[in-house]
Amino acid sequence: MAQAATTATPDIAPFHITAKICKVDKEKREVTGIVTTEDLDKQGDVVDYATAKAFFLDENLWPGNMREQHDPKKADGKRISVECDDANKTISITSRVSKGAPETWEKIKDGTLSFHSIGGSGKRVAETVDGKACKRLFLEQLAEVSYVDNGANPTAKFEVVKSVDGKLVDAETPEPDPEPDS
Repeated sequence: MAQAATTATPDIAPFHITAKICKVDKEKREVTGIVTTEDLDKQGDVVDYATAKAFFLDENLWPGNMREQHDPKKADGKRISVECDDANKTISITSRVSKGAPETWEKIKDGTLSFHSIGGSGKRVAETVDGKACKRLFLEQLAEVSYVDNGANPTAKFEVVKSVDGKLVDAETPEPDPEPDS
């Protein structure tokens, strides 16, 4: 179990935290994936699960707006649902990409955009976890969630799936070659 030591810092600043997209439903234009976990990301941040959960579950704190690459001029979709896994301290969302955002949808389908990234502001508190210095990020504002091309969360998993005869299969796995006729 990780041991954490914390030191308060007055560091309140904007941030972007990213996580891999897990599932794309091409017929419904829906994207599902982890938005945040309490794991150390490439930027040295650990998003506090309790404060993040409060923002994601309250539509008054985050109305579900989705963007591409944190561009405030690109309203590309809307949240459909939020799933919070208290045991693993993981938050996942499903969102629908607008038909008015065909370029964003194409980039998601071809894998160019393969992460979710949260944008907002919060207070960072210095912490040491397993001997590594990091900052725990306590959300104070959740401005938007974006579809992005470069994610920071190393524990997020990526999987594009499709349905074949009612069964989910890995879309990246090539179909086997047919048996040669003898």
